[in-house]
Amino acid sequence: MAIILPVLVFMLLPLVFIGVGYYFDYKHDKRDFLSTLKNFARELIKLAAVTAILAFSGKFIYHLFPLNYDHGKGFNATRAEAGVPLLEAEWKLSESAGSRYTQWWMDSTNSGRRTHTLKIINYNLLGPTQELDYFSNPGASFRLESQYDYRADSMSYSIIKPKSNTYFNFAAAQPQPTEIVSLITKEEFEQILREWQLK
Repeated sequence: MAIILPVLVFMLLPLVFIGVGYYFDYKHDKRDFLSTLKNFARELIKLAAVTAILAFSGKFIYHLFPLNYDHGKGFNATRAEAGVPLLEAEWKLSESAGSRYTQWWMDSTNSGRRTHTLKIINYNLLGPTQELDYFSNPGASFRLESQYDYRADSMSYSIIKPKSNTYFNFAAAQPQPTEIVSLITKEEFEQILREWQLK
């Protein structure tokens, strides 16, 4: 209690001096003081308006251009037409990975039996921009990646060595510095998948 009073005095004393200064300024020239006060209030209102616009612009833009997240299993027919790997029946949307602009779909059974192990869908405000699918085999030293670009309506295929031990090593679909990414043809990609499925 003994410390609080001096702290309050120390904090309030400058405000008292400022108040006294404003009082004498007002007494000296009322018209100029009121004009300055109006200008200050006007600028303060502008600043508050800009702050409010910036604070709510994200929500406003979201309502104008809502993210189209309707690219789950119901979108598989369109994927099949475009030659994009389908979302597997027992896959679930991951709650621990991804973000507002990224969805991670994984095998909910965690069985490890499948070669198709992960799908990442990247979005912008207008909808999906890219689908990345990862394929792996326990006996292989590499993993496969297919990439569908919604804007270009094109597919590309890659072989990535060495294989990551965990999904989270290639979060955001970026290869690790030690990984070597090589583009392969669709035929090579499908041939490797067929060999894996025979094993």
